[in-house]
Amino acid sequence: ELRWNMMYPDLNDAMIWGTVLMGIMLLLTACFNFTSMMISLAGKRLKEIGIRKVMGSSRKQLIFQLLVEGAIMSIASIAIGVLLLKIVLPYYNQMWRELDLKLLFWNNPSLLVFLSIMLLLTTFLAAVYPAFYISAFSPTQIFRDKVKFSGSNLFSRLLLGLQVTTATMGLVVGITFSQNATY
Repeated sequence: ELRWNMMYPDLNDAMIWGTVLMGIMLLLTACFNFTSMMISLAGKRLKEIGIRKVMGSSRKQLIFQLLVEGAIMSIASIAIGVLLLKIVLPYYNQMWRELDLKLLFWNNPSLLVFLSIMLLLTTFLAAVYPAFYISAFSPTQIFRDKVKFSGSNLFSRLLLGLQVTTATMGLVVGITFSQNATY
């Protein structure tokens, strides 16, 4: 009873840890998905990479290009996430009586630091392996069609398995979190 009269200053642990756990699971699922997608689409980009290497591009330049592409995708994802947050935040506040979150970026430098760290972490998790993997092929391998991509290599299967496992766990945690909020 004290909690609902706002006399209890602490937030419920389920509000904090449930949200954090859901966020981590969604971020990991997105990173696994993005990495798998980059590797599977690499077959279409092999000719481009081979031509760039023949024209004099170094492996470092290709890695940098692929990392920048990953960073752009991460920035776009964060922007879409913030837009969705503006829509979802009032409904989230309604789940918990003692919670009244507001979306204030410029008054909260720690939030901007957190988003910057998430940008770097997401770019690293999602784009580093594809950047190094794709840029390692030599032009002779590419143009002689000796490079074949398939979903049967161990890393691709491991990524897919981790993605499905994380998504399933996220679904279970989300349902539990929602039922706990209702309780």
